[in-house]
Amino acid sequence: MRDVIANALRSPQARVINDGYYQNEDGIWGCYVTVWDAGHYHMISVSHTERMPTLAEIADALISPDAYVQSDGRYPNRKGSLGYYATIKSGDHWYMVSVSDLMQPFHRQWWADQVG
Repeated sequence: MRDVIANALRSPQARVINDGYYQNEDGIWGCYVTVWDAGHYHMISVSHTERMPTLAEIADALISPDAYVQSDGRYPNRKGSLGYYATIKSGDHWYMVSVSDLMQPFHRQWWADQVG
């Protein structure tokens, strides 16, 4: 799934919808970006940074051989559509990613998981 997100970030059709900075309760700065590509929103936040990385840099970090996926899975949004989320450690940063509507209820993989 990290490959899917990385490919979306590298897509020539990808559009940045929203980006900015945040400061967590411990005073640590991070940034966030929302990208629209191929009918899906890709929401990503990057911890421990005061510089907005490029989409290519985020893509590289997500698929780095040293990247560690702490947790991932599917989530239903308010409309009941399934999405994907992950928390990934890569280098000095944590990447929190989510992709909307990636796995619709009748998607083949979802159905196989439910039946099996």
